[in-house]
Amino acid sequence: MIEKLRKEIFWSIELAALGVLFFILVVYNGVQYTQNEQEEWQMLSFILEINGGPAMPGEDGIGPENERRMKGPGHGGREAARLIDNLVDDEIAIVEVDDGEISIHTPGFLVEYGTEKQEELIEKILSSQKEQGMAGHIKYRLCASGEHTVIVLLDRGYFNQEDLQLAGVSLLGLLLAGALFALIAHQLSVRIVRPVEETIRSQKQFIADASHELKTPVSVILANISVLEKEIGGNRWLSYIQEQGKRMTELVSSLLQLSRLDYAEDNLSIRKEHISYDLSEAVYETALPFESIAFEQGISYEVQIPEHIMAFGRPEDLKQIVGILLDNAMKNSGKNESVTLSVLEETRRKRLKSMRAISIHVQNTGAEISKESLPYIFNRFYKTDDARTYTENSFGLGLAIAKSLAEQNGGSITVSSGQKKTEFVVTLVSKME
Repeated sequence: MIEKLRKEIFWSIELAALGVLFFILVVYNGVQYTQNEQEEWQMLSFILEINGGPAMPGEDGIGPENERRMKGPGHGGREAARLIDNLVDDEIAIVEVDDGEISIHTPGFLVEYGTEKQEELIEKILSSQKEQGMAGHIKYRLCASGEHTVIVLLDRGYFNQEDLQLAGVSLLGLLLAGALFALIAHQLSVRIVRPVEETIRSQKQFIADASHELKTPVSVILANISVLEKEIGGNRWLSYIQEQGKRMTELVSSLLQLSRLDYAEDNLSIRKEHISYDLSEAVYETALPFESIAFEQGISYEVQIPEHIMAFGRPEDLKQIVGILLDNAMKNSGKNESVTLSVLEETRRKRLKSMRAISIHVQNTGAEISKESLPYIFNRFYKTDDARTYTENSFGLGLAIAKSLAEQNGGSITVSSGQKKTEFVVTLVSKME
């Protein structure tokens, strides 16, 4: 339980920190991407502005005269110079259209296009009747004056190099930050859980010590009652004391067992006691004595156990689990109702591994467990509503013990209830040999 709590705290801190950092990086990358987009549109405007009149000759399509105009005083000159300096030669193209005749002033990336594809692209841009826009991943701006049109095109792909570099750096930073956050989250989770762990350990120790201390005086009381019965004969007062003494003995025994199971969670040496055993035989031996109880109570009792199903664990634990569940089912079934015990074996796939799953089903008709009670049914000392409160010896520890025993044997236990039926399922999973 402590380890589960520590993991929950660890992942809460880790995911929260990564979530905040991821949000910041997404916003930052989004702002940078938007800014780069705006700069590219601005760059197209500058180039279009200086090429809007008659074309000025120059090998690079911009021309030394145009460069002087951009770097000199005037509207956006310095900004244009900065943007043009970062421009790769083959990313820009300038096209002029006169009376439907297309002439490429600066080929740029259009060199890779055939004549037909060039004309198709220009026609698509002209037919859009927009001064700026996108033709696929190509940005364009145009200026039309009568039958003369100048089109400036920019092709940097869907993402330019700066965007990709920033995204790569952000991803690397996120991974490194995740590793750093993991170290911090681990230290914090250990420190946060430590007081809780000490408190729970103290509670477990108190229960164990108190149970040991109670065991002796209860045994002495019961022994003296037996002596008094022989001396003065039996009477109802001694019977009351004896009955409650036996209840106290059962409670102390249950508390001591839970203490041992708690200790086993912290000390995995109990796994050394696991052996291979015939689960079918162990379940059948436990189920057999309940036939007389079912007969006396008028309950229909059915047992379905395939032969020779082998399992790995402690057979004594499995017998106790089945005994607790059958006892619980009998107590919550009345005359003309039913209890069914069945064992199933199947193969399950977990990732790339084949797992062998053995499930033990104990189902009874009768009083249901309310939806509000289902999440707490395995809690210690928990009892459900009045419809399922036992009149016989019951302390709300049986299902808690069954759950701990199932987990000690590498399994789990679940419960479902509805339509006048309640079913407990114990699942044991092991690797295929």
